[in-house]
Amino acid sequence: MSDTNRQISQVVRTMFQDSNGNLWFGTQNGAFKLESDSLIHIDKINSESGKGVTIKDIIEGIDGKIWLGHTDGVSSVDGEIVTNYYESDGLISNDVWSIAADKKGNIWIGSIDGVCVFNGHEFTNFILPEGKVDSTRGISSRKMVHSIFEDSNGTLWFSSNAGLFSYACDSLINVSKKAGIQTNFVNEVFEDKNGELWVSAKTDSII
Repeated sequence: MSDTNRQISQVVRTMFQDSNGNLWFGTQNGAFKLESDSLIHIDKINSESGKGVTIKDIIEGIDGKIWLGHTDGVSSVDGEIVTNYYESDGLISNDVWSIAADKKGNIWIGSIDGVCVFNGHEFTNFILPEGKVDSTRGISSRKMVHSIFEDSNGTLWFSSNAGLFSYACDSLINVSKKAGIQTNFVNEVFEDKNGELWVSAKTDSII
């Protein structure tokens, strides 16, 4: 890692604040961390061939590690130690779009080819129903997962091209059918301070 006076990329895909108050920026030029007054480029996050990546999502695990999903896998940052994971390590796809940490310490990864979960030792594929290709997007697939979110009750929510799904107590539920969401393309779920869930979809925004 090294201090840099370079401007953060003109394309910033995501921002995140960790439990220590540091700001993280996921950009087309990799990841940056703003610590006190120092802007640090995390220069060890690379593709398997050693090239730079575009960061798409950033989260913090319960152990304080920072996890980043990007265009060539996922990476963890633990102090000065950066670890990169790829399909060759068991990741479901190198094209990662979303990442989440649950209260049990698992890391959930959403990709263009579906979902897998990392327990700290190995990746296990998690099966979601296939949906439809979104012809209005430049990149899409029937297995695409846009967002993974764990609510305050410990329920996981998967926003995908097959709709919205919840997962709790080993039970996967198609929430789109129950809630009457009239689109396959769900982008994100957000929980407000009252515990209500808001769903962002291609043509709908509902509670």
